[in-house]
Amino acid sequence: MLGSGVTACGLTVISLTLFEELTGPRRRRLRVALSADAYPKIDAFLAQIGARRRWSEEMIERVRAVGEETFLLLIRKQEEHTAGNGRRLLLVAGGERDAAVLEFIAATDETNLEDQMALLGDRAAGGGVEQEVSLRLLRHYASSVRHNQYHDTDVITVRVEAASRTML
Repeated sequence: MLGSGVTACGLTVISLTLFEELTGPRRRRLRVALSADAYPKIDAFLAQIGARRRWSEEMIERVRAVGEETFLLLIRKQEEHTAGNGRRLLLVAGGERDAAVLEFIAATDETNLEDQMALLGDRAAGGGVEQEVSLRLLRHYASSVRHNQYHDTDVITVRVEAASRTML
């Protein structure tokens, strides 16, 4: 079985990928009700992630600003479209030493966010309905922004890179 070079290379790639996934930094999760009261928890969570990843103060401030703008976008959308309908927010934070990837997933209380994301599968990562997020601060601080909308679910994925990396 290992006599074939293709098979051996394939197994090596799979092994290295698994090793990287198991030894790399874990993605952190925060679940809160989508309300104005949740912002201090989100801000503290993002600051804690920055400290754990040993980001510079400037990078932590950029990530916190992106978190605030994205949170405000979701709050405004909730106020406009779902008055009185409680939504929950799942914030998943990951990234490397010089970049952060934040995924904001907002859905109604009846929707299990993780089950919903599993059902969406590749559609959430791929196409979907993308909308340009028109907040200037979000555009200024984020390297990329992707907003996907599904039935009762908003998925906003934001990538923030360190300032020195974005200037290259």
